[in-house]
Amino acid sequence: MRAALAACACSPLGCEAVTHGQAPAVPATGSAPHAVGAAAHAVATHFERVDAAPCAQAMRVWDLETRTLVLSPKGLRFVEPGQAWTDTRDASAGLPLGRGSTALFASWPLVVEVQLEPNYDGPNETPAEGYERYRWDGERWRKLNGNFGNSTSVFPVHSGSLVIGWFDEKERRRGQPDRMGPNSTPHAWLIAGENAQVSPIAAFPAVPTMELNVSQHTLWAIEERPGHPGYFLMRLPLEGKPSFYLIPGTASCRHLDDGPPAHLMQVTDDSAQLWVLSAGRGCVSKQADGYYAFKGGAFTRFTPPDEPDTRTAQTVTAKQAVFTFDGDSIVVTRNGVVERNAFPNNDPGRPAERARAFELTAGGQEVWVSTSYSLPDAPHGHGRCLLDHYLWPKP
Repeated sequence: MRAALAACACSPLGCEAVTHGQAPAVPATGSAPHAVGAAAHAVATHFERVDAAPCAQAMRVWDLETRTLVLSPKGLRFVEPGQAWTDTRDASAGLPLGRGSTALFASWPLVVEVQLEPNYDGPNETPAEGYERYRWDGERWRKLNGNFGNSTSVFPVHSGSLVIGWFDEKERRRGQPDRMGPNSTPHAWLIAGENAQVSPIAAFPAVPTMELNVSQHTLWAIEERPGHPGYFLMRLPLEGKPSFYLIPGTASCRHLDDGPPAHLMQVTDDSAQLWVLSAGRGCVSKQADGYYAFKGGAFTRFTPPDEPDTRTAQTVTAKQAVFTFDGDSIVVTRNGVVERNAFPNNDPGRPAERARAFELTAGGQEVWVSTSYSLPDAPHGHGRCLLDHYLWPKP
């Protein structure tokens, strides 16, 4: 099977994976030793419990830059900066009842995706027809027409959202579900931010494709080019035609079945960075191994900077306050004052394992904590998930 597009999104701890669109940032997890220095101490209870439910039904937090979207299969709310959860109201009018997993699909226009078959046996085989998308018109959700195939991914662009979906065109004409198969190829659509009009991007080649990346005005991909040996970097301006450039060291290659010969690292409207790999790919020249910058039709070798520190951070900073995990407490240091927020485990059962994550939303103005518990003898994915929201003290 030719590889599908990598997921561009992730989910809070303990919840099902998301294969598209914008995802909640989780910049910090774990626990840290208590270290408060000489700062003054204060006891506080500024976190409000928003949700406690099985992880498959739990609320999830999504950053909309200026506010926060909180949703689950049973409800949906918008939270404005500084707003308490008790002051919010349900905003799920227009969404189908009895739905399964619900996730943000695109942030502009604002679109959510809902699962229509929550009890389907075998989630990896759920056809694309088992999902529907709904856009927000300012008052309620309205169905967004359009079938984007399977394994969709969404990228923000200058005029709205770019959707990439995979399907086998011959199978679709026969009325078969859009499951990912060996002959599936990618297709692209633009959802206009202003009116949610869906337009196919006819210039996007429906050919075997390994990797995709998108800038504000340009789509990039590593693809085969029918009738030509080698692997190609494809550049497609969203309002133009594609151009193809042979990737160094791949002239003897024929098919992408053995995995990606290169990884797209970074892209802009007119440049891209690639990492060419020969290991495990007999057709790729070993002499071509390395990093390349592409611009103006030419590949140039370069030495990448030191890899960033990928160790999990243990603190986050919001509005000049530092939040740190400390056992069953969260320590907040602000203006020289240390505030300790107790986090008792009031969830039923005796958790076998606990994981926590900070989540920042609304442009870094709001702080949330996702907690997941795996319970003894519970099947995988049947743990408990908690969601807590920090209420900023009044001046």
